[in-house]
Amino acid sequence: MFIDLKARPSGRAFSFRGFTTIELIVVILILGIIAVVGGSRFFSTDRFSEMGFSDTVANSLRYAHKIAMASGCETRALVDSTGVSLFQRATNCTSGAFTRAVMRPGGAAWTEAAPSGVSVSSLDIFFDATGSPYSHATSSKLTATVSVSIGLRSVTVENETGYIHQ
Repeated sequence: MFIDLKARPSGRAFSFRGFTTIELIVVILILGIIAVVGGSRFFSTDRFSEMGFSDTVANSLRYAHKIAMASGCETRALVDSTGVSLFQRATNCTSGAFTRAVMRPGGAAWTEAAPSGVSVSSLDIFFDATGSPYSHATSSKLTATVSVSIGLRSVTVENETGYIHQ
C-alpha cells in the first residue's frame, strides 16, 4: 500500500508555503516600531552628553592655560552648572576685573553651555602668565589640586604646574 505524505486525512492535498511578502513587511514594520519606541526607554544619551561636555571643559581649561602663558595676560576659567566660559582682565593683564571674553579663533566668545540632564559642579580659577593656577575667589595660588565633576567624570587641575587632565 502506498501512503501519500502530502495528503491530509480528508484526502485533500496541501503544500508547505512560507509567509507572503505583505506578511513579512507588516511583521518587520511592527518590530521596527516596537524597537524605536521601546529602545529609547532603555538607552539614554545623557552619558554621551556627559563625556562630550567633560572633554569640552578640559579643552577649555587647557586653552585658558595656554593663552595665559602665550599672551602674558591672566585668564579666568569659570565652570558651573550653566556651562564654561573664559575671560581675561579688562584694563591690563595683571589687574582689574575679568570682564573681557576670550575669543575663539573664529571670533565668537569662548562659552559653552552645559547639556541638560548633566550635573556639573563649579570651578572658578585663573591662570597667570607662567601658567600657575589661582583661586578666583581669594586670588591666592592653589595649594592643592582642584577638580570639577561632570556627572561621573572629573577634570583635574594640578596646583604646581596647571596641568589639566581627566
